[in-house]
Amino acid sequence: MSDSEQSWECIAELVGHSSWIYGVPITSNGMLASVSGHMILLWDLETQELNAVLEGHTKTILALDRSPDSRFLASGGIDKITTLWDLETKELICTLAHRKDTIHSVAFSPDSKLLASGGENKYKTVNGQKTTIYLWDIDSQELTKTLSGHDLRVNSLAFSPDGKTLASISNDLTTRLWDVESGSQTQVWALVF
Repeated sequence: MSDSEQSWECIAELVGHSSWIYGVPITSNGMLASVSGHMILLWDLETQELNAVLEGHTKTILALDRSPDSRFLASGGIDKITTLWDLETKELICTLAHRKDTIHSVAFSPDSKLLASGGENKYKTVNGQKTTIYLWDIDSQELTKTLSGHDLRVNSLAFSPDGKTLASISNDLTTRLWDVESGSQTQVWALVF
């Protein structure tokens, strides 16, 4: 059988979610994180049992990502906050900021030193009303840059493998590339129907 014809088999069903599931990052120590409403569930993949429940949000979590070094978990959601969790102690480290809009996307840089978060509402910028992406320094827990350019909600974020570029995808039907060092937009691709 070729790789393209490989059949997949379900090896486990993790039961215990009470709502839609957003995000399922797997850590290097065999844990899977999933969202159930306003809680993050940590599962042991070997035993297939619930290991911990992380509570810090008050409304549904829509975005979840783990740092590449597997030390941190970031979450964002309808309660308009981005949170940072310690995966070893399973404790909330901090709430990075209260925004005026729902957080739809979070992503760590490859070196686990930055966290990007994308929201929904437009903010007044020098370029008019634009949706923003926040870049956070993990060590200082401070906002380092605000990237403005999208016209609608930012649905997904991803860093390049070298961490120098951030890609963002929005409901405005554009994909944008950002220079992380300068915060400037370097490319825009628009979907045209």
